[in-house]
Amino acid sequence: MTRKHSLIYLQLASVLLTLAACTMPTDPEDTYQRVHKGILRVGLTEQAPWVIIHEDRYSGTEVQLVERLAEQLDAEIEWQEGSESVLLESLERNELDLVIGGLKKSIPWKTVAFTKPYLVQGENEHVLALAPGENRWLLELEKFLNGPTVEAIVEP
Repeated sequence: MTRKHSLIYLQLASVLLTLAACTMPTDPEDTYQRVHKGILRVGLTEQAPWVIIHEDRYSGTEVQLVERLAEQLDAEIEWQEGSESVLLESLERNELDLVIGGLKKSIPWKTVAFTKPYLVQGENEHVLALAPGENRWLLELEKFLNGPTVEAIVEP
């Protein structure tokens, strides 16, 4: 084998090892696997026009987003009402998969994860909250939020 062939094989081996190391992000709590064709546990706090609660019925921009997300995931939604702080604490304990309610990127909550802003209105960057470390779930949420469904629902 010539030196040229050895270098080619070495480069090929390097590329194959690099590709083998590239895997989908994972979820320590298997959120995406559990939600897909399962139950999507969503905490919501009233903050019009994002979440409106009227006689045990939910509406608003973010409620519509979650309903469309659940359709795409073939999941049933289990809603849980509460204050922002109680819901975010539940999220920390992985008792919820998502929290909605007009959350802004600037809220001072460091123990949960947030999506990238799906809507920017002046200085307000609207986000959704999820449990920390659930990277596959975050990736799926952000793909959804960057898609045409969100553009059809959210009016800047």
